[in-house]
Amino acid sequence: MFQVTTSASVASARSLSSKGTVLLRNEGLLPLARGKNVAVIGLADSIHGIRDAVGDSGSVVFNCGMDVEAAVELAKQSDYAVVFVGTLSGEGSDRSSLSLDVGTEWAGQNQAFWCMSGA
Repeated sequence: MFQVTTSASVASARSLSSKGTVLLRNEGLLPLARGKNVAVIGLADSIHGIRDAVGDSGSVVFNCGMDVEAAVELAKQSDYAVVFVGTLSGEGSDRSSLSLDVGTEWAGQNQAFWCMSGA
């Protein structure tokens, strides 16, 4: 059995972690403003925290994201769109791209993301 918690392995893990971390700049978008309309799109387990942030004077509408056109339209009609996406990748193999997995129920969400972001 291998010892994976040596000081060298911990130092290596910390180094790789810091090199692979991406920080996004918040330019006034967060926290969500109260009283706004928020679209929550994708497989979100719980939207209670978003509802709490928006407050009673705003609205939170959920769309599972399976109908790409409906998700895009909801996002366009909302002040904010919070989009949850995922992949099926794991350890032991490389990905050919950063796109979402083709052939899964999420494949159309690449298109939805680009439509919603205006790219």
